[in-house]
Amino acid sequence: MSSHRVSELLIRPVLIRPSYKEKQNTKHLILSNREKSLLNIAIRTAEDSECSSQHGAIVVKAGRVMSIATNRYRNCPEFTPSDNPEGKGTIFSYHAETRAMSRVLGDSIYVARVNSSGAPRLSMPCDNCLESIIDAGFKKVVFTTTNGAGKIFI
Repeated sequence: MSSHRVSELLIRPVLIRPSYKEKQNTKHLILSNREKSLLNIAIRTAEDSECSSQHGAIVVKAGRVMSIATNRYRNCPEFTPSDNPEGKGTIFSYHAETRAMSRVLGDSIYVARVNSSGAPRLSMPCDNCLESIIDAGFKKVVFTTTNGAGKIFI
């Protein structure tokens, strides 16, 4: 278990510009104590991921944690080694956000990524995950960054 926690990293707000601009507003605010606590749960969840890029996500509804998930490797039958003549394999994974949302919906989602020493890293949802989050009706996304945290209000 790592000793890195969000409260240690919130020295300054971090500017993040998501690419899915037409449906969202990004806010760069210091997190409330409750948001820090929830993001720390996502960080601890990410530490349990089996993937080399460890991500964790939690779905929150009315202040209660409804679902917890990590990213996970998966097989892709459409890809074979002959598809890539240079010999570099493509790694396929289920994203933590989509795994958490597949179980239950909520009003907020917290996403975290940690490095091999357990320190938080940038974990802003990719465009596909962000579109799924918006389509599912979430109102807020909180995610880790290298220097703190970011929020997206939808």
